[in-house]
Amino acid sequence: MANPLISVLVAAYNVEKYIERCLVSLINQTYRNLEIIVVDDGSKDKTGIICDQFAKTDSRIKVIYTLNGGLSVARNNGLDNASGEYVVFIDGDDDVSTDMVQKMYHCAEKFTADLVIIGRYNIYQTKTKQEIIHYPKRGILEKQRVMQDLMDDNLGSQTWEKFYSRKLWEDIRFIPGRVYAEDIAIVHYVFHKAKAIASLPEPLYNYYINDDTLTTSYRPFKWLSAYLAFKERLEFAEAYYPAMTTKLRSMTINFARLTLDNYLQRHEECDKESIPEIIERLHSNKKFILKTPYLKWYNKILIFYYNLFPAVYARSIKYIHKVYYYFKPNNFR
Repeated sequence: MANPLISVLVAAYNVEKYIERCLVSLINQTYRNLEIIVVDDGSKDKTGIICDQFAKTDSRIKVIYTLNGGLSVARNNGLDNASGEYVVFIDGDDDVSTDMVQKMYHCAEKFTADLVIIGRYNIYQTKTKQEIIHYPKRGILEKQRVMQDLMDDNLGSQTWEKFYSRKLWEDIRFIPGRVYAEDIAIVHYVFHKAKAIASLPEPLYNYYINDDTLTTSYRPFKWLSAYLAFKERLEFAEAYYPAMTTKLRSMTINFARLTLDNYLQRHEECDKESIPEIIERLHSNKKFILKTPYLKWYNKILIFYYNLFPAVYARSIKYIHKVYYYFKPNNFR
């Protein structure tokens, strides 16, 4: 099909400072046959007003308003309303090169790929652009290698920065309620379905890391969302790629420990139900924890410290974290 319709799905929540920049980069795409679906996830600022202004001047823009349900629900709404042959995700506080869609589509056509991975720029408030490229090779990638990198978390699981045949998403949706790592929980299913995956090693996506970015800010259920995502990915790998589970199992254990640490300090009610399962995971994997090369020595010490002296650990973990984060600041908390 010559110039098929491509759906660009924009999730937007309280991004009045950035959404104009995002939409300008989309309406100026050199590939013109687009539908731009903006899902305003219950914004409390002027995000919706700005989107409506753009929709009045460009008929390709469709704005959907929902009650605040989180990023997963917003992206699901975008997918449910998409009618393009291909789909692209973009977050409302990011923007893209004006030739991104055209280059991704041409790459998919050239290599008969139903999934294309591109590069990005990480843009910090206080730093210059830093180019990130997952694969220096251009063209078709070996499927097993891609899945291994995905399982090892060497290939980013973010749904943006990629180009998909919409058929890959027909029976896959994000899990509502997840406040972090919502893509880690499901994107492996999309990759698994792909018949051909291609790489376009050009930084065409601009990812802005702000103080209020979801990745860097804390909110209840965030650590547990991450643990559940890696746990679910591990279960997927055990079923379909059992030889690829070692590093993933290690990451799942580490997020179990981090979720426990968070609960012991904050006692978030949303974490409570999962804590017995997490404790059991830490107890039942003692031999694996000792042998795996994918857990750092201090993480192993903390896990064994908890297993041996849980009451003392509970009283002291906040002080351990203060010392650790003094030397290694992390806004994720």
